[in-house]
Amino acid sequence: GGFLLTATKNWVGVRGYYGYALMLLVAAWLFERAGMWLGGTWPPLLFRFSNNLFIAAIVAMLMWTLIRNRKDDSYRDNYFLLLILPVFLLAKNLMLSADYYPVGWSMAVGLFRMFTRGWRASPTTSGERSWPPCWSCRAAGCRRNGRGAVSCNWPGGSGNVR
Repeated sequence: GGFLLTATKNWVGVRGYYGYALMLLVAAWLFERAGMWLGGTWPPLLFRFSNNLFIAAIVAMLMWTLIRNRKDDSYRDNYFLLLILPVFLLAKNLMLSADYYPVGWSMAVGLFRMFTRGWRASPTTSGERSWPPCWSCRAAGCRRNGRGAVSCNWPGGSGNVR
């Protein structure tokens, strides 16, 4: 959550959340920790609420920042981010389910990889954003050479990518 809170304020050129909004996030995070620690003794509805409040607050704050400041947005493709952010809630709830934990975990890992290793966090040498050349680089043995080019060995990959 912190990475995206910092990144979105930079994308739209505004000051990040502070004061009461940040205190709300800290309280929601602490409530979530308490829910995980004491969850077995809490009613199921209170447990679910405690484990969704923080992520829902983060998603709402990010979406509000992007929507409110869309005219000053330095990345015109943030509509994609507005569509993807609620999926974090789905991934979290799937991870809380014993039956669907692996699906939720995979979804969460994919979302975090997309944001932290590819879409916005990995600029090319020319300063442009680059989508990751493949999603399973470690498994496929993809690697970077000294000039920043990626050799992609993934079956659906695109060979040598800059």
